Order: sequence, then C-alpha cells, then structure tokens
Amino acid sequence: MIYDLIHLINEIGRLHNRFSTDFFENRQTYNLKKVRVDSVVFNDSYDESFIGLVEEYIEALAEWIFYLDFESNNPLLDTRFRGKNRGSSLNKLTYYRHGKANSSIPLQKCMNDLLGFRIIINQEFDYQELLNQIQNSDRLETSLFRPYVRTDEVYQGIHLYFKSENNKFFPWELQIWKKLDADLNEEAHRKHKEKRKYLTWTSKYDDSTHREE
Repeated sequence: MIYDLIHLINEIGRLHNRFSTDFFENRQTYNLKKVRVDSVVFNDSYDESFIGLVEEYIEALAEWIFYLDFESNNPLLDTRFRGKNRGSSLNKLTYYRHGKANSSIPLQKCMNDLLGFRIIINQEFDYQELLNQIQNSDRLETSLFRPYVRTDEVYQGIHLYFKSENNKFFPWELQIWKKLDADLNEEAHRKHKEKRKYLTWTSKYDDSTHREE
C-alpha cells in the first residue's frame, strides 16, 4: 500500500509543478511566504491585483481539473479532489484578516488549499508512523511542505502541502485519513467551516465588481 500511496503523492507534486509553472509564466507573482494577509486585505478595501490573481487562478483551475484523472488501482486507497470556489476562497481571506487574532500571517498559510486532495485508506495504521514512512521513502520524488499529523478532539489525519519549492506558487493540500475516521472528520470539517460563516467577503467588501454571483 505504501508504494501506491507514494506514487499518488509524487503525481500530485508533478501536477502542481506543471500547472503552476504554466499559470504563472506571464502573470504577476507574490512571494506568498513574505507577503502577509493584512498586506493585501485591508480594513475596508483590498489589493485588487492580488484578488484578481486569485480569481484567475480559481477559474483556470476549475477548467483544468474538469479533465483531471487522479485515482489509484489499489482498492485500499480511495482518492478524491476538489477545487475551492471563489466565494469560499475570498471568505477565508476575510476570516484570516478580520476573524483571527493575528492577521499578519503569510499568505502561504492562508491560501494553501485552492486545490485539495484526499486519500482515504481502508486499513488500520498509525498516522505518525505512516507520515514517517512517507518522508523517509527512497521513492519520494517530490518536496513536501509542512507535513504534519493533525489531531484534536474529533479530527485525525495527515496534512501535507505541495509548493514545488517555489514561494510564488499557491500551495495545494493533501489530507490522508483512515476510512474509520472519515465520518467524524467530515463532521469536524463541517463545523470548522460553520465558524467562519459570520464573516463573509460580500458583507465586508461590497464593491459591485467583486460581488458574489
């Protein structure tokens, strides 16, 4: 199972590098590690160039993933992916700017899941042990950004990110779950999103050219 999992991780790394390189070839870029959330989203306005870039990225990604084939022949591995829509992405920016105690965090940490992958494994394993196997595998061909095991009262899973060693590329996220944890993780994810509903992009920024459709 581990070799098939590593193969999928390598594939995400290749896809990220290919898509990102093509997208940013002739576009303005930001150093997402250095530029902070409060540098592009202000109290009553925002950096139109950056928001426009995010919207272009989401649009290009939506067209690209329509043809994306990402699956495994291993019956133990259930693969899924989804792109973030415009409203969800801009709401996340609003939350990080106005709903967090510290809005000076890098954009790289906030805009890190415009494309998210999930691999659900129908087999018992230890999360930390599996992450160690992934990181130490001689078959791993892609660089992993911020790999960690996330655990709280309900949620359990591995999170890792892909940025192709480039701070100007929007990272993509991969979550790895046990099948036994899937229902509780989905519920925890739903509740996490509920917390951000009180603060939305359209209620904070009412510019007619950037209004929710």
